[in-house]
Amino acid sequence: MNKNQVRKSFYTSLIVVIVLAIIGGGVFGLYAKHKKTTTFTASRNVLVSHNLRENERANSGQDQMTQADLNMMKTYQDVAEDTKVAQTTHKLLPKKLRHRYSSHDLGGIISAKTNDQSLVLKISAHTSRPNDAKVIANTSARAFKQVLPQEQPGAGHVSLLGKATNQSVESHSHPSIKKYGLVGIVLGGLAGIVISVGYVTIRNMK
Repeated sequence: MNKNQVRKSFYTSLIVVIVLAIIGGGVFGLYAKHKKTTTFTASRNVLVSHNLRENERANSGQDQMTQADLNMMKTYQDVAEDTKVAQTTHKLLPKKLRHRYSSHDLGGIISAKTNDQSLVLKISAHTSRPNDAKVIANTSARAFKQVLPQEQPGAGHVSLLGKATNQSVESHSHPSIKKYGLVGIVLGGLAGIVISVGYVTIRNMK
């Protein structure tokens, strides 16, 4: 194979790799766009604690009560994700949303999270509609305030913090079109390399 043939094979292979990379990126990107779903998450924080004024005569009493509340936060998280909170949320929702979501649906929509050494519980709602997520998050926080004293007598007082708003709703899209497109480019490029190498090898064997 002379220099001209080598040069021709190189540029031909390069074109094949580029074309297949573009095709791969396009196909994977279109697939991701077709499968793309967006989930909206709204959250409302609640503070669970005992009235420290009741124990203000002794600092040790305050410390013990605060530590007791901290130790119960994981339990409060479980209560917030319990079916009873979902059922109560369903009862408190506007009529339109009660028809759209069952209490069973709400059980999968509502979640709760707490951080170590914090008396704040974050209650969230995840739906495909931003306004629904906002309303459910705010309503589930109210439901939690009602249910906790029933499920955990002696639990700390629940204070509802700032409401979820349209501006605070977060969105998460899956799958990522950019990531799928990049994967398609890589796979298409690799396919182009394999095809080019195979073609050159077979050609040289003749």
